[in-house]
Parts: sequence; C-alpha cells; structure tokens
Amino acid sequence: MKSFRKLISEFLRKHRTIAIGSAAVVIAALAAHGELARWVQDIDGAGRLEAVFFRTVTLPGGPVPVRRPPKETRAELDKLIANAPADAELYSLRALEAEQQLDFAAAENDWKKYTSVAADTAAARVALADFYHRRLRSNDELGLLALAAAEPPPASEQLLPYSQQRPSRIYERIFRLIEDQALPIDLGFVQYRLWIARYPKETALYARLHAYAVAKKRFDIAEETTRGYERAFPADPEFPLISRAAAASASGDVNRALALYEAAFQPLWPASLVNNYFELLKQTGSLRRFLGQARAAAASDPTSINGPARLFYYYQQQGDRAAAQRALAEFRQRKDSRKAAWTADELSTLARLYESTNNWDDAARFYYALYSRPNGTPADSERGLGGLVNILLAAPEQGVRFGSGNLTFWRDAATLDPHPGFLNGILSLILNSSDPAQRYSSENQASLAYFHRARAAELLDVFDARFPQSAQRPNLRGQLIDAYAVYGDADAVIRAGAKFLTDFPSAPNRTSVASRLADAYAQKNQTSQEFGLYEDLLKEFATKASGVPIGAQPLASAAPPRESGDGEPQAEQRAASIVRSPEYARILDRYLARLISLKRLPDALALYRREVDRNPNDPGLYERLAGFLEQNKMTAEVETVYQRAIQQFPDKTWSQKLARWYVRRKMTMQLDKLTQDVVRTFSGTDLEAYFRDAVQPGSVTPAFYLQLNRYAAQKFPHNMNFVRNLLNSYSSSPTTNPAAYEALLRKNWYYADDLRTRFFELLSRTNRLETELQTLRARAPQAADNPAAARLLAEGETWRSHFEAAGPTFLALENTYPADPSLGARASSIERSLAAFEPAKYEAALAVEAKREQADPRNTATLARIGEIEAERDRLPLAKPVWNRIAAVEPGKSEGYLEAASVFWDYFQYDD
Repeated sequence: MKSFRKLISEFLRKHRTIAIGSAAVVIAALAAHGELARWVQDIDGAGRLEAVFFRTVTLPGGPVPVRRPPKETRAELDKLIANAPADAELYSLRALEAEQQLDFAAAENDWKKYTSVAADTAAARVALADFYHRRLRSNDELGLLALAAAEPPPASEQLLPYSQQRPSRIYERIFRLIEDQALPIDLGFVQYRLWIARYPKETALYARLHAYAVAKKRFDIAEETTRGYERAFPADPEFPLISRAAAASASGDVNRALALYEAAFQPLWPASLVNNYFELLKQTGSLRRFLGQARAAAASDPTSINGPARLFYYYQQQGDRAAAQRALAEFRQRKDSRKAAWTADELSTLARLYESTNNWDDAARFYYALYSRPNGTPADSERGLGGLVNILLAAPEQGVRFGSGNLTFWRDAATLDPHPGFLNGILSLILNSSDPAQRYSSENQASLAYFHRARAAELLDVFDARFPQSAQRPNLRGQLIDAYAVYGDADAVIRAGAKFLTDFPSAPNRTSVASRLADAYAQKNQTSQEFGLYEDLLKEFATKASGVPIGAQPLASAAPPRESGDGEPQAEQRAASIVRSPEYARILDRYLARLISLKRLPDALALYRREVDRNPNDPGLYERLAGFLEQNKMTAEVETVYQRAIQQFPDKTWSQKLARWYVRRKMTMQLDKLTQDVVRTFSGTDLEAYFRDAVQPGSVTPAFYLQLNRYAAQKFPHNMNFVRNLLNSYSSSPTTNPAAYEALLRKNWYYADDLRTRFFELLSRTNRLETELQTLRARAPQAADNPAAARLLAEGETWRSHFEAAGPTFLALENTYPADPSLGARASSIERSLAAFEPAKYEAALAVEAKREQADPRNTATLARIGEIEAERDRLPLAKPVWNRIAAVEPGKSEGYLEAASVFWDYFQYDD
C-alpha cells in the first residue's frame, strides 16, 4: 500500500501548477522563524564589531548593510584576536561563527579558549556546556556543568536563597539533562551528593535526593540518604521515619512501612508523623485493624500508655474528640484502680494530649502531678511547672473544672507541693471557701482572668528561679507579656517587655514582644522610649541581615524574564520576593505608621534616609523609600532615590522603574534623557527589556515613542524588535512616514521573514517588483559577493512563482550561510517540490537537510523530513533508520518516541 504522502507526490507530478503553489505554501510555513542570531542583533552599530559582521552592498534601491558570511566574519575576528589575545568575548564570537560555518572542531577549540581567559569561569564553562548541548554531546555537557556548579555563586547572588543561586540552577539543569538523555542514574546520585555538600544545612536537598532514589528504585541509596540526614540533623526524628516508610511503601512492602511506624510509635509524636501514619493506614485499608490492635493492646496491658495513646490518635483523626478523651480517662481509671505508680513520661504524655484537645482541667491535673511528683527529677519539675504556667496563660478565661466535683485528688496534690505555686494558692482558696462554684461563676470571668494572670506571673517567677536555663522561658515570658497587653496593663508590659529584650537577645518571639512593648509605650505616650526601641531593633536586625534586611524586590512587570546561558532568568529579574529579615520589615512598618499617625511626615522621611544610609546595599529600602515618597507626593525626592539606586546597583531594572515613574508623571523630557542614557549603557537584550517594561505604545505619545525607538535603533541597528517598532510607527497615524518606512524596510527585509513579506508586498503593490528583478537579472549577482542582491532575486522569483529560477540561487545562498535555518528551509523545500518533476533534485534537498541536521541536531523535524524525502523516493529502508534517530535525540522523554511513531504511522509502517 502506498503512503498518503506518496500518493500526493504522484498527484503533484501530474498537476504542475498545483505543485508550484503548494511549494510556496511549504516555503512560507517552513521559513516562519528566520531571523538574525541573538548575538548579531546585540551588536553596537558604532562599535568595533559592526564591520566584522556587516558590509555594505548595492541593491536597486541603494546601498544596504548585509550580514557577512561566517567565512568572512571568522577572518575578521582572527585579526582582532591577534591584536587582543586575552579578549574572551572575541573567542566566544569566533566560536559561534565557526558553528555557523559547520566547523565544529574549531568552534570547540574557541569555546575552550574562552573558558581559559574569561573572568567568570563558571559562566564560561556553562557556555561551553551549551555548545556540547547543541552538539548532543551529553556526557561532555554534564562534565562542564558539574565543574561550573562547583564554582562559588557570584557575589551578587550570595544573599539570595540557595535555590536561586547559580550552583543550584546548574544542578537543576544537570538533573534535567540526565533525565532527558536517559544517562545512568548513578550520575544523578553523584550530583545530588555534590549539591548537598555545597549546601549541607538545607534539609530540602536530602528530601529531594531521597525522593529521587525512591523514584529510581534505588532503595539502598534512599537508606544511605536517610542515614546521612540523621548524622546531619540528629535532633529531627520525623524525616528518618517518614523517609524509611515511604521507601518501604514504594518498594511494595506496605507491611514493612506500617511496621516501621508501629515500632517507632511514640505517644507524643509530632502532628506530621501522626498524619503520615494514618494516611498510610487509610490508603492501605488498615484503619480497622489498627483500632482492633490498639484495643487489644490496652486490654492486655492496662497500665501501659501505648494502647490508649493509639486509641486517642485514632479517634482524634476521626474527629471524635470526646472518644479520644474517653480513651485517656479509661486509662487513668485503670491505672488508679490498680494503684499502679505513675511515671513522669506518663504524666507528661497525658497532660500534653489533654492540652491538645483544650481540656485544660485534666491537662493541669497531670502537669501538677508531674511537678509535685515525689522523688521527681528537676527535668520533671521543669516540664510540669512550665506546663501549668502555659495553661494559665493560654486560657486565662477558663475556670478549672472538677468534673463530678470529686476534689480528693486536688486535696492530696496540694499537700505534696512544697512551693508557693499557683495551683497551691488557688486550691487553698477553693478548699477554704464555702462556695467555690459561686466564686468562679460566669459573672466573675474578668476577675478570674486577672487572678489567673497574676498567679501565672508568680508561678513564672518560681519557674525562672528554679530553672534559669530552661528553653521554655522565652515563650512563657512572651505569653505573659501578651496577657498583660490583652488586659491593658501597659505598666506591666513595659516592665516585663524591657526585661525580656535584655534577657533574651536571640529569642524567636523577640519581635512580637518588642511590638507589645512599643504599643505600651504608645499607650503611655512615651514616644521617645518607643522610638528609641524601634531604632535599636532596626539596627540589630539589619546587622544580623548583613546590612541587607529587605533585599531585592521583584519588578512589577508582565514581561517574561530573560534567559541566561544556564537556561534560567538572570539575577536582576530573578529578584527574591521574600523579605530577608521579616522582623526588620515589621518594625520598620510599625515605626513609620506611628510617625505618620502623629503627622510627623518629615521624621518618617528622615527615618527612611537614615536606614538607606545605614544599609546602602539594600535595594529593597530604596524601593520602599521611592514608594513612600510617591505616596506622599514628594516627586522630586522620588527621582533622586531612583537615580541614586541606578548608580548604586548594577540591576538594570532600576532604570525601568524610573522610566515607568516618568511615564506615569508624563515627564517627557526626563524620560527622553533617561532613555538616551540607557541606550548608551545597556546591552541590546537589556534595552529590549527596558522598552518592553517601560516604553510601550500607548504609554507615551506616538511621536515620543517613535523618537525613543530611534535612539535604540541608532545604537542597535540590527535589533529586529526596534526595527519593527519603527516600522509600526512609520505606518501608523499620526507618525506615518512612507519614505522612512521603505528606507528602513529596504535595510532590514533580509533578516526576518515577516519583514521580507512586508517588503515584497510593498514592491508588488507599487508595481516595482518586476523592474527591480530585471535590474538584478542583468547584474547576475553572486551569493558570495552580494548575498542581499542574490536573495532579492531569488525571493522575487519565488514571489512570482518562478521556483525553477529561484532554486539555484537559494542553493548558492545556503552554501554561503550553511547554518542559516531560513535559507536552508527555503532551499530544501524548493528542491524537494521540484523533485516531483526532476527526481535528481531529491539529492540536492537531502544535501541541504543533511547540513541543517549538522547545524541543529536537536531539531527532530529535520530528521523527519530527511526520512520523508527518502520515502518519497521509495527508499523506506533508508528512511527508517533516520526516523528511529528522532527518539534518540532525547531518549528519556516520550515526545520523541511519539513523534517517530506518528511518522511511521503516516507511512503505514505499523510494526515500526
């Protein structure tokens, strides 16, 4: 059976006119993306490289600059390198041009030379890795990337989160490469270990390596990772258990995963472990079995806490809090009925479990028993007393309930307490009162809360005296200060808050306590103390953040981020959106809010200026200051801040921010000057981002938009974005200028397919196409001498559907620029379509496609076309190996296999 494409080919041989028209469609479709290479578009029109890459030729409309063939550019670059052998940029450009000439050995040598002379070794190695990527040399690419990842991050990135630093971005690329190229998975494990070695304190990397090992069924490495985590973070019991259970489950041994949780079960597990355990039980349908085993355990060993704790968690996960507490109460009754001794761990466990259900009465009961336990250790007393204080501060409005009213336990417990703790005092009051229920009725909740807070303070003093090194102290002291603040006791907040800041300089709740203290100062109208506190805290937090407490802020733009050589957005557009010191930001915001509320705007501005002067390397402070100034209509100051930031930071987005501000303020003269400055200093890519973000049609007047794009096009005359902007301006009202439109189009139609279409539409519409083609035919331009004239002639013949006349010229042009994708597509498609009438032209089409495949071996569409050409010649045995290579380009991805399968399906090769 003949393939559909073969049938079409035979039909076209019989219908020559249709064939020619179809060829035009194919050409248009295949040449849709031809454009100058990025590095060529970024050439400064007045710089040293302009003459290297461009020379002037004559066309019927006048002289135009034309892109030199790579053979010529390499010769010109040889001259520059001879005069400047240490100039790294020249080697990279010569390497790129060698690739354009399909001289890949020379290109590799130049890329290697580039890495040896470049100032940024890591970036240069990534560039060489990019070359190996283009050449499908995955092992060489991996080796270079590994070396680049071993280099330290640039200084500009060292304050960024580890995941945003260059080494991490390179490692991410490495893992994509290993996956896409189906490289040995052991390479991935090696790179993960190196990544962890670079950032040994990042727990997320261990989790990623473990997940990678489990996904690859390398459970030995998963276990090795878990052991490494245990060595690095010995205080964390969660990850080792979760990771081992996940590995066992992934290996198919669900029973072992459950057994790991069962063996490691602790009554006071963190919530994450409990949730993971019960999620696994739910997934495996083991919840009912778990409940039965927990009940059996509680029955077989009535005085053990393990069975009741399992029942507690079971009911808690089911949302049945009453049943959960009942499991604990039944355990307590069994324990008491057997007169079994209570261990410290059992008392602590029940106290915390009751506390987790907000059962303050029973929680207090067991904390007190733990504290007053005969022969108890200091650690037991610390846990018990700390728990009691926490209860009083966590729920000061809650009365201590006594269940059925049996006070025997409390009377006994009171006699055991030799210290003037809170419960001892409150129990004395209760037991000496004739009407305890009335004393704590609903009408006296306010006095109850005050009483709790006062006794909590006394009890906390006892706690501090007995356990001065306790890690619980900062949290308990902070809770007490919160309680003082809630009930409006400003004097107590000031007294306790100031002492807290002195006693606990590194407490995690330091900022919240400082905020409470500041509020108390404000309540007492002690502004000097309040503002002095803010000043001290700002200095302290800024110092801890290495003078960059806010950090880079993201650019508010819809523009897509630019890509760097490592395939990631560049640093200035990869700005961290998270404040580096949240404590600093909160204190700064509070300070400013207070100043503004007091109508002290000059003082607020002075505060910002002091902070900027104190932390001159923090871009986030400049950004906030500019926003503050704009909000308060201090326009002159805004401009000064942005200008200072432009001088202070290499980040190009500051110019974009200032430009946007000028646009909003309609400050045309200032925007004009800024744009001229930007044009002088920005690269072509950076300038594109500037225009894309700040200078857009509609944001400024059409005339001004035209003027700004002229500045850009003068600096980068070969940048097609600025050329298109100007063409659109010249063809739109009120800046219409047909003469300028045509002059600009004549200089640039050669470099992009959409511009070429515009140009030939213009010549056709004005009836000048035939005249100019006749002039060119008389001159018979050669592709090597005048490539623009030769292409104008070839494109003109194609435009007029004279494909036989255009074919040889396109072949000559393709030979001059062998890696140009647009020329290759047009030359191949014309030869292939004409082969329907002259079969010998198949060889020419195949030769062109072979060079296209050399230039871009990752383009699987080229492999598909080569096979199709062979199939059209009834040479399927030659087509099949080519189509099979499609999947080999990225053997680790399914897309290549599907693409190859689709081609085989098109030709009815179902087995293949």
